[in-house]
Amino acid sequence: MRLFKHNQARIRFVIGIFIVIPVLIFSIFLYKIQIFDGAGTAASVDSDIQTTIKIVTLTAKRGDVLDRNGKLLISSKPSYELLLSHSELASSGDMNEYIRELTYLAAEMGIFPTDTLPITSSAPFVYRFTSGSQEMIRFNRYLDYFKLREKKKTDENDPTKTVDYFSKDENGSLSAPELLVYFKEHYKIPYVTNIADARIIIGIRYELELRLLEGFFLDPYVFSKNLTPEFITIIRERKFPGVVINETFTRTYHTQSAGHLLGYIGKMTDTEWYGEDVDGDGKLKGDGDGYESNPNYSFGSFVGKTGVEQAFEEQLHGVDGYEKQEIAPNGAVVSILERVDPVPGNNVYLSIDIDMQKTAEDALIEHIDLINSEREDDKKIPGGSVVVIDPYTGEIFALASVPTFDPAKFTEQYEELSKDPNRPLFNRAVSGTYNPGSTFKPITAYAGLVAGRITAETEIEDTGIYRRYIDSGYAPRCWIYSQARVTHGFLNVVGAIRESCNVFFFTVGDDDTVGRYKLAEAAREFGFGDNTGIEIAERKGIVATPEAKLELFKAIDLASHPGMAYEDIPSSEKEGYWVSGDTVQVSIGQGISYYTPLQIANYCSTIANGGTLNNVTILHAIKSAGYEKTILEWQPTAKWQIKHPEFLYLIKDGMRQVVTRGTARTTATTIGLSDLSFHVSAKTGTTQSSTSSVDNGVFMCFAPSEDPQLAISVVIEKAGAGKNVIAVARTVLLDYFGTSIVGTDTVEGGV
Repeated sequence: MRLFKHNQARIRFVIGIFIVIPVLIFSIFLYKIQIFDGAGTAASVDSDIQTTIKIVTLTAKRGDVLDRNGKLLISSKPSYELLLSHSELASSGDMNEYIRELTYLAAEMGIFPTDTLPITSSAPFVYRFTSGSQEMIRFNRYLDYFKLREKKKTDENDPTKTVDYFSKDENGSLSAPELLVYFKEHYKIPYVTNIADARIIIGIRYELELRLLEGFFLDPYVFSKNLTPEFITIIRERKFPGVVINETFTRTYHTQSAGHLLGYIGKMTDTEWYGEDVDGDGKLKGDGDGYESNPNYSFGSFVGKTGVEQAFEEQLHGVDGYEKQEIAPNGAVVSILERVDPVPGNNVYLSIDIDMQKTAEDALIEHIDLINSEREDDKKIPGGSVVVIDPYTGEIFALASVPTFDPAKFTEQYEELSKDPNRPLFNRAVSGTYNPGSTFKPITAYAGLVAGRITAETEIEDTGIYRRYIDSGYAPRCWIYSQARVTHGFLNVVGAIRESCNVFFFTVGDDDTVGRYKLAEAAREFGFGDNTGIEIAERKGIVATPEAKLELFKAIDLASHPGMAYEDIPSSEKEGYWVSGDTVQVSIGQGISYYTPLQIANYCSTIANGGTLNNVTILHAIKSAGYEKTILEWQPTAKWQIKHPEFLYLIKDGMRQVVTRGTARTTATTIGLSDLSFHVSAKTGTTQSSTSSVDNGVFMCFAPSEDPQLAISVVIEKAGAGKNVIAVARTVLLDYFGTSIVGTDTVEGGV
């Protein structure tokens, strides 16, 4: 009996399998129908009416971005976009004609479709992508899937042979006009359709098909954005198949300043979704470092690409909701079956004072324009930067880089901006690296004091020429000797900083008790060669050491010896060797020392606050979507304390005297800082440019000297001298502290 029951159980199990499997297959079929619709559709049939289930995404409102004082910088306003469903269009009966009709209707109202096919929209047809762009990567993926590079046809002259289906242009690319002919056949576009209409249809069908091939059929194709109410009304009246009107949000900018800092958002790429290709084989595997692993994102979300938008992406993004709708054949919503409301993103308050940011940008632009108006084209200034930091909190008040751009017009002007030789898209404040020049001399002084090479009382004679290597033909000079054949005489460390005496710092930095490694150690204490902590992308710069020089020149050596291994290049032809002159140059901020304006400003802050190297930030606070709750407030965090802050009083004294008696003094003929009603401490610097015969100008200062509230760095490419950039810092200082001026001195300064 038990055997019989056991067999019965087995029979029921087998029968169950035969019942479940078909049901499962049918369920999967319905699911495929659902996901192949960009809005998510599935057929549902009852006895009276056939309805459709749609899953409609409810886009979360992205959070606002404000400055430290609550001035709105970026917000999100409601807008509407038109989405296309591939599955509904494909089953419409005449997909091509619907696309053509929809496109012409949109064009009549000034609305144009998103076209990602990288071939020009009119004859002569050529490729329009740039090498390595996402557009090119996706296009190549399409070619590879259909094996179009290998596609063959019968040779017209010899039917027994085959030849390439497509001819190739001079770059080895498939002929763009022939590829369009292929697309026309592939999408079964009638032969009588003119090429202009065919190109429109091909552009949209290419994108729809590519999404299916890539597996992103859940991501709807956005035909166009920012729809007008009139257009929406017409579309709904015409009842185009496969068309969905979706409510979303558009980023709105409320300032023309801080373009580099604010950044922009864009549709995520497949690389951003899956993560980087860590194996380097060109295949995206989902390595866990992409948005795919974040439950708050779906493929096709708009995400921050650069700047603040990228740095605080997860705070600003919010969480999308959805609505499951039952749709009648006429497109009307029969019922809402389920709804999950979206959760708006949080609001980010930046540490930036947007008024100070604008002041810094305007001062840079005006000063550069003034200098350029008197120069020939090959000597014109290409750009510069200003950084303003709170010395005690690390909060950045201004981060200016010029030339700049209006963030609201970034997308439409991108092509023009990217081709500008002055590189307006390049954020010089955090990514530009420059010799610090004489602004580095306080570090050499610090290294000498720590090593015991000098004390507060030590005096070194400026002989005009540094003679230690004169027998080898190397004899660098002090700037004042080069200009006027005079010297500074005997100077202590305070006087050497005040006068910016090269020979003093040559002697200290090149001494055996200090040397290259202790200079490098001191530079690192003040934050050079390391990230500052800022939330946006930055460069670390280069602290000058033999190892760093070897690494820097290795690439140059290899480039000049193509096909050779580095170890096979003759020693006499290698550039990366440290020589005695390197230490001499590093001691005055030249050589291979390369730092960002942000690092120079934070170094100045460290001197100003008594020796604390703070983490730098552009974040002031984060508040909830409704502004009712403070989620996070910036708390100052120190990276470390410098090892010997007891020597900073000498450096501060020297920097104060730079303003009262030195190179930043106001005179009858030069702009300085000594006539202001508040005390300023500063250091000027003049550095060689790697691309021009005209020197760069570098300047740093903090104020008030007794109780610093601001630390500022200014770098202007090809300015000519450090004192030529003081005017920019002066404008920022006066704007912050007020315009009170006490008088003008009449003593000339140096470099």
